[in-house]
Amino acid sequence: MRAMKDSGIEWIGEIPQEWKTPPLRSKYSFSKGLSITKADLVDDGVSVISYGQIHSKDNTGVSVRDTLIRHLPTDHSSLTETSKAHVGDFIFADTSEDLQGCGNCVFVDRDDIYAGYHTLLLRPKEIGPGRYYAYLFAAEAWRAQIRAKVSGVKLYSITQDILKSAALIEPPVEERVRIADYLDAKCAEIDALIAAKEKTNELLKERRQSIIYEAVTKGLDPTVPMKDSGVEWIGEIPVGWELKRLKYLGSMQIGLTYSPEEIVADGALVLRSSNIQDGKIVHADDVFVEKEIPEKLKMEKGDILICSRNGSRSLIGKNAVITEEFSGQTFGAFMTIFRGRLNFYIKYLLNSSVFDYYVGSFLTSTINQLTTSNLGNIHVPVPSTEEEMWKIAEYIETECRTIDSIIAMNNERIQKLKEYRQSLIYEAVTGKIEV
Repeated sequence: MRAMKDSGIEWIGEIPQEWKTPPLRSKYSFSKGLSITKADLVDDGVSVISYGQIHSKDNTGVSVRDTLIRHLPTDHSSLTETSKAHVGDFIFADTSEDLQGCGNCVFVDRDDIYAGYHTLLLRPKEIGPGRYYAYLFAAEAWRAQIRAKVSGVKLYSITQDILKSAALIEPPVEERVRIADYLDAKCAEIDALIAAKEKTNELLKERRQSIIYEAVTKGLDPTVPMKDSGVEWIGEIPVGWELKRLKYLGSMQIGLTYSPEEIVADGALVLRSSNIQDGKIVHADDVFVEKEIPEKLKMEKGDILICSRNGSRSLIGKNAVITEEFSGQTFGAFMTIFRGRLNFYIKYLLNSSVFDYYVGSFLTSTINQLTTSNLGNIHVPVPSTEEEMWKIAEYIETECRTIDSIIAMNNERIQKLKEYRQSLIYEAVTGKIEV
């Protein structure tokens, strides 16, 4: 067993005797990314990586080849050599909307990339195996030292001074190469397992969608006579069923408008799109306001909360049922509540591809919201009796419960694999294991 020594740095602990812990400033020079905005970006041209692309990955230290690339016109006035990245460089995001993202970066493995807006470009002062540092920067423990120094509330700033003072772990060159090769192989195996589980989950989600769609458009009896619904994406529905507009099945209400000055640390909870995750209402990035809440804007158990306006078009239409825990709370102006006696059944219609088709038809290049008028005028297939609705709802619930349990187990396995990956990286880059 090789000799170890105390690094003198809490998050590192012991390291091999010959390893060093220099500050990042001693090994890398710094420059800022381009002074551009989103409006400058085009479909094709010079490749650019800005902070948004860096934060789009789960882990830091990933290479450019795994990162979404954006573009600038080749003759853009802001293009400078100081912002052009070289192989071996790192591009760090200098801001983050959440603390977890502080320290995110990408390792540059090609020569045609520029560092974009809200980024810092780090260049090694000596040529060496940068892949090792890509793994070091990917370690949660390394990023924790960055998070401990950043400032901000809704937007965190990662300054050059913070990065420059961050501690590195520096093995001899030949050992850096061995560690990077070892982690390349091991992480590839882990990532393949994660990808397989994620693929299985996608297939299960498609199966769940198929079950819901078939049940709410065809019913449970395959022998029942069918008729043309008159709507292309619904197709045939059972004889006796009707197409009804949602506005005749319940009421709709747009949420609360409030100002930044009314946001407080403890007050009335305002549910927003971030509170809807995986079809459930959760506590996530909660916002509280000090304001009188009208009775009509207080949610009831069984209401369906729908995201009706959002900067991300993919989020429009996502919804979830209000549980007892959130009854009496309010919801934001970009959200809509649907309330009706048949919500036990309507909730499945709003989580089927029938609803997805309608939502997609309302969104255009200029309209990025689902209005209450559009929502209310959506035609949905409705069984002839409430008893049949209950049977369909119970069937869907039973089938989806089985699928959701498998997805949950897969997600748990994925999380454990990601934790193992992090542990392996930490153990290798700190010398706790010899490779």
